[in-house]
Amino acid sequence: AIFLYFKESAAVTPEYLTRFMAMYARAADFMMDNFSASANHLLYEAQSMVYGGTFFREFKNASAWRSRGVELLNREIGVQVMEDGMQYELDFGYHLAAIGTFLTAYNMSKANGYEGEFPASYGQTVEKMIELYCNIMYPDYSEPLFGDNRRGSKSAVLRNMKMWRSVFPDNGLVRYLQTERAEGSAPTYLARQFAASGFYVLRNGWGTASTMMVLKNGGGREFWHNQPDNGTFELWRGGRNFFPDSGCYLYSGDGSISEGRAWFRQTKVHNTLTLDGADITEQNGRPLLFASQGSTDICVTQNAPYPGLAHRRSVFFVDRTFFVVVDEATGAASGSVGLNWNLCENTSKGGVTFDQPSGAHTTFNDNNNIIVKSLSPSALSFAEQEGRVSYDYNAYISRKAYRVCVDKAAGQAARFISVLYPVASWNQPLYDGVAGSFTDGGYSETGLALSVTVGGNTYNLSCTL
Repeated sequence: AIFLYFKESAAVTPEYLTRFMAMYARAADFMMDNFSASANHLLYEAQSMVYGGTFFREFKNASAWRSRGVELLNREIGVQVMEDGMQYELDFGYHLAAIGTFLTAYNMSKANGYEGEFPASYGQTVEKMIELYCNIMYPDYSEPLFGDNRRGSKSAVLRNMKMWRSVFPDNGLVRYLQTERAEGSAPTYLARQFAASGFYVLRNGWGTASTMMVLKNGGGREFWHNQPDNGTFELWRGGRNFFPDSGCYLYSGDGSISEGRAWFRQTKVHNTLTLDGADITEQNGRPLLFASQGSTDICVTQNAPYPGLAHRRSVFFVDRTFFVVVDEATGAASGSVGLNWNLCENTSKGGVTFDQPSGAHTTFNDNNNIIVKSLSPSALSFAEQEGRVSYDYNAYISRKAYRVCVDKAAGQAARFISVLYPVASWNQPLYDGVAGSFTDGGYSETGLALSVTVGGNTYNLSCTL
């Protein structure tokens, strides 16, 4: 496509054009025997072969280039896209790029009469990828920072959606979001699970005043762009991400670059459970329950992050208003089991204040705040830790972070109840009145029951697994 911008230039002499075309053909022929082994690099290379073989069809090997590119894309869409539509590197930036690669190659072929080289299942899979992205995306058109993702822009998302809508004009969700809610209507559902990749969405609406949590607990994906962060989450409300993921910061390199990248990959700088503050060694997450009880949505997942330790996280979106997060660590392992809380950065509108020994709250002056309080049958300890968040490459912002811990003996269970309660402004009596306890008599593989008091109201919560 870039060729069209410079081919009419006076600088493009017949000699230059001849040399350019010869070098292009040589590069394409070389690529035929030197594709990357896998992942996004292979997709880009396959796309380029479709482009070259379609656009420069006068070359003697053009048909072979195009056929090889189409073959690889048809193969890789079955390899790289999981059953629920997520690209297998579990990074939404690369997921978005993969949609673009699959779709633009298809569009180039379609525009030139070659769409028959792609089966119907190809377009169906791309549409599934798009729908997953639309469900994961926050109402302000931002997306979770999980993995190596970095902050994008609303304008870029809308440009992508414009292309998606041109290919899938009957997709109501794309139409609704691409028109910024001006056409169509919001989906009738709220909670969605993408169990194959391990992403779970709890929301109370699709508008900009909504509350939305995205949880991550995937299985067996130890790729470069993924991070050891199973069990983590982000919580977005009214335009503010209260628990943004740590982000990427740096990509690759030696020395200080590797050290900087490693810092942001640590498990403890994500909103999940750790043993003695160490990085998790396994990512084998699986869903146990995703259901609704009246107006309360429930998501229960499990992971075995360390040898001899299982972590079960149960999230209750109570009355689709506030969250109760139950964390249970069981198994033969012993040590300090901690919940890591990495909150949003301070701004001119306010910031984060610790409430030792059990939580924190925000003090923003725009009537959009949150209270966090953790409880446990065991004695809690509180430790402030360094917090950082990276929205852009090679840049980060300091933020407040802390860990609440209990000591776990071998064979015993460590159990936490955490309340995440959105409020307009800080309310000390409300915080002091948050209470909770387990009513089930102890950890059970088959379910749990607890009672939580918030704002003078008592909620009895339970689930059967």
